[in-house]
Amino acid sequence: VGLDDDLVCPSVTPMRFVGNGDGHRFQAEVLLGRAGSLGYTVRAVPNHPQLASGAEMGLIALPL
Repeated sequence: VGLDDDLVCPSVTPMRFVGNGDGHRFQAEVLLGRAGSLGYTVRAVPNHPQLASGAEMGLIALPL
């Protein structure tokens, strides 16, 4: 996190499907490479080899 609480050097981490007991559940592991203030945001996007991009289906939405 930068001085203005902006995300600096964000990265993308793929999630894997781990179950469907109470609903769809995905999981990812994030390794922390340093100590200090860290920021997170999560955005789930469709991922399929036949999609041109994650935005193709128009399902990406930003939090309000």
